[in-house]
Amino acid sequence: MGAILAHEMMHAWLLLKGCKKLHRRVSEGICEVMANLWLEWFCDEGKNNLDSYTTEQAEFINKLKTFWVDKMTTRVDEIYGDGFREAKGAVSTSNLHKTLQHIVRHKTLPPQIHSNSTC
Repeated sequence: MGAILAHEMMHAWLLLKGCKKLHRRVSEGICEVMANLWLEWFCDEGKNNLDSYTTEQAEFINKLKTFWVDKMTTRVDEIYGDGFREAKGAVSTSNLHKTLQHIVRHKTLPPQIHSNSTC
C-alpha cells in the first residue's frame, strides 16, 4: 500500500540526510505523518477522479483512509502514537518543510508553541 511505502521512504530520506541516531519517537512520528499525508492525497485524488472508480471502490478507499487515519490518531503507544501526534502537531504549527529542516538540523521535532488565548 502507498501509505506504507511513503512511511518507509521517509525513513530512507532521513538516513540520506544524515539522521541516523534519531529518537524512534521522532523518526516513527514523522514517518507516520508522511503516511498520513499520502493517505490524504490519495483519497483526495480519488474524489477528483470519481469517474475512474466504481461506487464500491470509492467507498472502499474512503473506509480504508478512515480506518488508517483513526488508527494513527488513536494509537496509544509512545513511539508510533505519541510520535505521530507530536510530529503532526509540529507540521500543523509550521509546515512539513520547516519541520523536516528542524529534524535534520537538530535531530528533534521543533518545539510546539501552545497558546492559551481564546479568540
